[in-house]
Amino acid sequence: MLVSPRRDDIPEWPVPNGADPAEHGHGLLLGLAGEIVASGREDREFLVRCCSGADELLAYLKGATDGVPKTAEWAAGITGLDAESIRALSRAVCSKALHHRQLELQRRGTASSRGGPASR
Repeated sequence: MLVSPRRDDIPEWPVPNGADPAEHGHGLLLGLAGEIVASGREDREFLVRCCSGADELLAYLKGATDGVPKTAEWAAGITGLDAESIRALSRAVCSKALHHRQLELQRRGTASSRGGPASR
């Protein structure tokens, strides 16, 4: 995914003229993450195993720390994008992540059956 003020060939996601690219990008990413968490699609096992501060981030995304849930509507107010497009992108991100994870598991299974690294 690219969110950039320098690209005009991606009409759905450009940073609006005059907008702060950092604020725009952070707002979009937090909104995407908030939608993923609100729908229960986060990989809790990965977060617990590999991420320091995950509980604090999840609380922030849910609005527990500042009273403001980081929803698609919240992100839309910062980015100028419509909330439904942000929600759709969060679903697409999760769908692609799941697809890539399944491919990786298949590769590991194939490597294992051939005596590759996964079997060691």
